[in-house]
Amino acid sequence: MKRFNPLLIIIALLGSLLFSCGDKPQITDIQLKKDRLPLYIGASETLSANLLPLNASAKMVWTTSNSKVAAIEVENDKGTITKCVVTAKSVGTATITVSTKDGKHSAVCEVTVIDINVDVDFIIMQGGTFTMGCTDGDCHSSGNEEPAHEVTLSSFKIAKYPVTQLQWEAIMGNNPSYFEDESNPVERVSLYDVQKFIQKLNEVTGKQYRLPTESEWEYAARGGIKSKGYKFSGSDNYDEV
Repeated sequence: MKRFNPLLIIIALLGSLLFSCGDKPQITDIQLKKDRLPLYIGASETLSANLLPLNASAKMVWTTSNSKVAAIEVENDKGTITKCVVTAKSVGTATITVSTKDGKHSAVCEVTVIDINVDVDFIIMQGGTFTMGCTDGDCHSSGNEEPAHEVTLSSFKIAKYPVTQLQWEAIMGNNPSYFEDESNPVERVSLYDVQKFIQKLNEVTGKQYRLPTESEWEYAARGGIKSKGYKFSGSDNYDEV
């Protein structure tokens, strides 16, 4: 009976191990950090992507479906991790795609570009005098609505609609809302968050936006000079409003 040489067995196992370590891991997917990106005209943001598994390697290519809306500039295309700067050029939508050179794997990010100067819709509230505070006897227990008193305001502009999640995210780069929908009002924001938003909005637009005062807000909610004395904004039936 022939005897096995233990040394030969060890060498054979070691050779098999070295061979398997030399194999490149098979790519399973491309991970893109964001799948949607709201931007305002002129804004830029960097998207980064990496291969899965992380130790795989391959050439990755970036493309944009509409360079007139969202232009791209690749920062790093050496494989494994790649970055691309997206710059908003005009109002519209574009799809940014990163894919392996062989086209077998890809990931996309939907870009929405808004013009923040146009997309904030304002109306003029004609100045006038109104009774501010509780006027129907159904006052809040805190007493903050009393005593009712007359307030006279000059004309002012106020946004027709609340700030949307799309507008907020385009300026701030995040969406803190619980009920996520880009056309819904942004919520779950503090007064500090709002002040930071207004500060950045003013920097971007060169304008001087601010929060309405308490009296301005109540005057607008009551309907201004066209007020019909409703308890709620627009009707006495809260099911209608």
